[in-house]
Amino acid sequence: MKTKTGHILVTKYYKKCRCYDNGKITKDNRIIRGCKKMKLIDNIKKIETYICENFQELDLDDPMEEEYFQEYESIDGASEHDLLKFEEAFSIHLPKDFKTLYQYKNGSKFMCILPSMIRTSDMCFCLMSLEEIKKCKTYFQNKNALLSDFPEYFSPQDIDNMRDNRIKPYLFNKRWIPFAQYVVS
Repeated sequence: MKTKTGHILVTKYYKKCRCYDNGKITKDNRIIRGCKKMKLIDNIKKIETYICENFQELDLDDPMEEEYFQEYESIDGASEHDLLKFEEAFSIHLPKDFKTLYQYKNGSKFMCILPSMIRTSDMCFCLMSLEEIKKCKTYFQNKNALLSDFPEYFSPQDIDNMRDNRIKPYLFNKRWIPFAQYVVS
């Protein structure tokens, strides 16, 4: 059932689900494709607004004054074909949320879209475009290299201090896909 605003309402076991992108309904009218996708994009838009309103406390340049936001708004999303070519190039299957994000915006250029708290520091990251990811992967993530392979940079004590049993102590790993870069304001 379509409402006047274009929303689709479907009842599944008497539960209502709203889809804000005129998503497709399956033949049995039980599943809406697109709801999760729009929720992710809505959250990204909230982050965009948050960054524009709180850039000072994040220790960032004003994205409006520096015209980062205007440049960011002009970025198109990656096509299905672009994502498929990317997956084929690296023999991987990207997660659905990653594809959704990159179909919305193929990178963020200088707009810091990933504010993060790492230990006690606020850090902001920019999303790399698919092309930037390919270039970075060519140079840095094209081989497996342990931190211990670089004793001039990482002492055994450094490595021990960074140890996290959930993560292997690699500096580079063929299976890693870099998708964001740290930005210093």
